[in-house]
Amino acid sequence: MDIVVRLTFAERGAVRLLNWLAQENAIIITEMDQRARTRGERPLPYLYESGVVYRREVGEVWSDYLNTLMEGQEDCDALSAIRAGELIARGYRALTPRDERDPLRYPGDEGFAVAQRLRPNSIHAEVFLTTKTEPGKPGLYHCLTRYKIAGKWYVDDPSARLGMYGYREADLSRSYMLQRRQGRGGNSRSGVAGIEVRTMQRKRVRDPVTGEILELERVV
Repeated sequence: MDIVVRLTFAERGAVRLLNWLAQENAIIITEMDQRARTRGERPLPYLYESGVVYRREVGEVWSDYLNTLMEGQEDCDALSAIRAGELIARGYRALTPRDERDPLRYPGDEGFAVAQRLRPNSIHAEVFLTTKTEPGKPGLYHCLTRYKIAGKWYVDDPSARLGMYGYREADLSRSYMLQRRQGRGGNSRSGVAGIEVRTMQRKRVRDPVTGEILELERVV
């Protein structure tokens, strides 16, 4: 079903809608996980194991996780809402460790060690915007996900991990991702032939809603 909502754009309103979508994704994932356990079916894949890639859109289409899986691609808005939704629905299980053999491409999720110790079944997560615009002027917006564990905020950029800078974590084979999640070894080169190794760049951005300074990582 396609539902079109026309809005006078405002940052805070857009963030509220994206976080509503994140909550809907959490409900979808929770219900599908429950059904999978009951019926002995395979659950929905984790976002970074799904094969979904980042694609910039001409217009704005915000899809839930099921529609994104069918399309195989999405922009930063829906990807951030999916990532927030799975953190809410799956908690510590949605975080992966740093691969010390190849940390540039597989840096893991910040807060992983704390989450493994506390093992929360749900992690508070939300979408937020960064902007390169001046007040009153059009500019460039980007959506990210932030999540809180033990009172500390961490930031994730699903678009960067799924191809916005040319490299996508989804190029890693699903079998190896499962081995990483379960703590087994595996060949870090499996399924990633031809992928260029790049470096991580850190930068600080200001959350336009709260004014908080956040430190982000991206592949360059």
